[in-house]
Amino acid sequence: MVNLWHQCGNILEIARTMKVHDSTVRNHLRDAGIDTTPRVLNDDDLAKIRQLKTDGHSYRQIAHKTGWSLSSVGKALRTR
Repeated sequence: MVNLWHQCGNILEIARTMKVHDSTVRNHLRDAGIDTTPRVLNDDDLAKIRQLKTDGHSYRQIAHKTGWSLSSVGKALRTR
């Protein structure tokens, strides 16, 4: 799970891949000393997301390039 965390940083994706509950993933990562506290989108992140969208990237491409989830990218572009 720790290796997957370093690869994707997404608890739900790890849970789906390993076919376990997301709380199991959180507990395992916490026990391994990894902080899984959700990040907060800051102004720099938002500026990068907007620029990538202006440059013609899809939401999925932006999520991949920035490390934010697809839903976070969508919310950021809709609400700010």
